[in-house]
Amino acid sequence: MKKIILISVLLCSISCSSRHISTVSGGKNNKIEYMEISVLPDTIRFSNNFRMLWDDLLKETNGCLPKKNYTPSEQLREKYNLKYSDGKCYIKGYLHTRPDFDKNKAENQGISIVSYTDTLKSFSCLISQLPELITLPDISAIELSKSINLRLPKKY
Repeated sequence: MKKIILISVLLCSISCSSRHISTVSGGKNNKIEYMEISVLPDTIRFSNNFRMLWDDLLKETNGCLPKKNYTPSEQLREKYNLKYSDGKCYIKGYLHTRPDFDKNKAENQGISIVSYTDTLKSFSCLISQLPELITLPDISAIELSKSINLRLPKKY
């Protein structure tokens, strides 16, 4: 009995930990392409805010993020400080990278990178480019930017 339970636990953990990022065509005319997103890579440390955004995106898109022209709901845009401009939704944040990180590879995919040091960078990209961002090599951590809320004392 113990062997059966152990085997079933192992099978569940193996199936739950698989990473899957692939392209799936949608519709009859195959004009809309989707990016299947499931689990975050375990080689990168993600901030709690990024993990919550990822989970909310999975719920909102049923696990398939359109590659182009995806606009998250107003609720997600407000909750995660997503920038909406020219009909496109952008996400901004910070990357902690290894010294071998290739900035040009990210920029060739349309992800804007600003380097502060060899290992600290900021990024800006379309929300639909998140799967490409998290699969770039030599990233060790990702943090979302947050808006600043000033807590000024009330005047009497």
